[in-house]
Amino acid sequence: MISSEAFVLSLGLLLGSLATWAFKRLPDERWQFLAAVPIMKDSSGRWHGLNFTYYGLFTANALVFGVGLLIVLLGSLHVPTAVTLALIFAVLLLCLPAAKWVARLVEGKSCTFTVAGAFLLGFSLLPWCFISLIWCYRR
Repeated sequence: MISSEAFVLSLGLLLGSLATWAFKRLPDERWQFLAAVPIMKDSSGRWHGLNFTYYGLFTANALVFGVGLLIVLLGSLHVPTAVTLALIFAVLLLCLPAAKWVARLVEGKSCTFTVAGAFLLGFSLLPWCFISLIWCYRR
């Protein structure tokens, strides 16, 4: 059985090497767009589409990885799965729209998201959500 310290060290080494690679490679031009999906053709024959970026893909993967890790770590503390899922749902219900709201408020752009906006709200709300859910569970 793997010890807690070995797990955290392995995870740190893996994520540290991933971050080192990402900081060196991702700013390159070829890492900007993952795909472009055509949506409609205008009267002049030009296509309008939706761009998917590697940044968006990596952000989505980070969300899935983070949620999965939270489930594992809270499970190791014997927090019931229902409480963990309620916590995840509450935070995502608030943070995902905040990514758009903050981008609209700060950048003045209606068709973009900002990870910083979701992070800021989540960082502020997560302790309160967690305390509330644990308090409700303990009663």
